[in-house]
Amino acid sequence: MGERRGWGECLTEMEKVLLGRASEDVKVDIDLGREGRDNKISRQQATIKMDMHGLFHLRNVGKFPIHVNGKEVLPKQSLTLTSGSFIEVRELTFTFEINQSQVKRYVDILKESQSHDIKA
Repeated sequence: MGERRGWGECLTEMEKVLLGRASEDVKVDIDLGREGRDNKISRQQATIKMDMHGLFHLRNVGKFPIHVNGKEVLPKQSLTLTSGSFIEVRELTFTFEINQSQVKRYVDILKESQSHDIKA
């Protein structure tokens, strides 16, 4: 795929990442339309969000099903991703990889900030 610069890096810097097809009026974090299937991918296809425990959740916000490891994820449905999950969006397949050291660092920062909030 085009920009293989760690997509997961986006997830530790943002609350959630939007996958889809960019247009003048819709901005996405990961533009799947750049892969030549722009007429098949929804402008807003899916979000991936990391929770405070370091788990990643994919939510289908598009019009069409997404497949994760062969399992169909219908519009408005969510599931938890694991490292190595195969995600297929309208015939475009990619692997979701988790950088465990980055996730641990992020979760530790969250825990520390919560403990400061509790003490205050």
